Amino acid sequence: MTPAVQTFAVSWPLSGDATSTIGIVGEGELARFIATRAFRFGIEVLAGVDHPGVEWHSLADISGGRLRLVTPLDAIRPEIVVLAVPWANVASTLSLVVDWEARILLDATNPEEPVSVNGVAAVKNSTQLVASMVRNAYVVKGLNFAPGKLEIPTGSDCGRRVAFISGDEPRANSEVCRLLGQMDFAAVDLGPLAWGGPLQQVPGPLSDCIMIRLD
Repeated sequence: MTPAVQTFAVSWPLSGDATSTIGIVGEGELARFIATRAFRFGIEVLAGVDHPGVEWHSLADISGGRLRLVTPLDAIRPEIVVLAVPWANVASTLSLVVDWEARILLDATNPEEPVSVNGVAAVKNSTQLVASMVRNAYVVKGLNFAPGKLEIPTGSDCGRRVAFISGDEPRANSEVCRLLGQMDFAAVDLGPLAWGGPLQQVPGPLSDCIMIRLD
């Protein structure tokens, strides 16, 4: 007997302005990098930060009102939400949301060691595990840049930095690629999570490299 498959529907593009405002849940360097990149290119950012320090307040001050510091629960309201918390905090963070209501969850987490569950090596890659923890979310892997390799010189003279993504819903992948394009990245879609996830996550071959697209 074939098991039942739970499906859910959403109109695409989402509300027509899915990439005009994003949410970011996370407090560290990667979260600040993504937030800064977004508001610099005119995207409104809701940053879910429980304990914002000087660095976050400084970013809010220079954002021209495009970065707002909110609670993690408020940060998950936009139609695209970036998850940029330490791997150890993923489960507790995702437990805050019962139903994602067909929003896109952009997984930027970086497990620091091979993924395991209760000490047993996991068959799924890290983003597939994230997808298994959420209800009614389109989960896309992306923006999981390695620490120490975040901001690099980019611009008209030296091209755009490549940002890899992968996900199981092509339309969600397209929405994320559109967002990355707004942030002046050159998005490359690696396809489904089963293929692209292992390439992107540590120690995958694309997890610790910098590529520039010369347009």
